[in-house]
Amino acid sequence: MMYIGKLAELTGATRKAIRLYESLGLIPTPDRKGKYRVYSDKDVVLIKMIRRAQAVGFSLAELKEI
Repeated sequence: MMYIGKLAELTGATRKAIRLYESLGLIPTPDRKGKYRVYSDKDVVLIKMIRRAQAVGFSLAELKEI
């Protein structure tokens, strides 16, 4: 269990990018603990995959199709 700050730290993605990935459906909607989003290790893996794909030229729209 981790909050968005820790997820951002582990993946190198900004908090804004993580919320964007969520809104686009690239990562599942996280559970909530009160008003805070709670992420899992699975989310770390997914975001690292998204960032690697972007680094080699995939757009977020292309990733959404996959």
